[in-house]
Amino acid sequence: MARFLAIVFLVIVAVLLGASFQPLSQAISEFLAPPPQTSSVSTSTPLVLPRPSPATSTLPPTLVAPPTQIPTPTVQTTRSFTIRLRGGGEMTVRANTLDAAINNVKSQGGDPADDQP
Repeated sequence: MARFLAIVFLVIVAVLLGASFQPLSQAISEFLAPPPQTSSVSTSTPLVLPRPSPATSTLPPTLVAPPTQIPTPTVQTTRSFTIRLRGGGEMTVRANTLDAAINNVKSQGGDPADDQP
């Protein structure tokens, strides 16, 4: 925090000293000032577009693509399954289906029992 305050103080001092140096501040203000206008007459030529012919006044029919069916996403709810293990015990895993829960138990090193509810 002390370094930050020291830097802020140095910036303020530098700005104050720079503002007191008149030729520099005058050069900056001349640089930032808008350029002087030499003449009020514009030298650019206006752009004139040709008028459309009567043959092109009707617009061609617009082709419209048939609406596409946007598939509605199926939301599969994840729920907890308690899988009994062979030899006793049970594991609770989160899955979408019972088969997925059994595969989760197998992937974690468990041995599920054959008679699952």
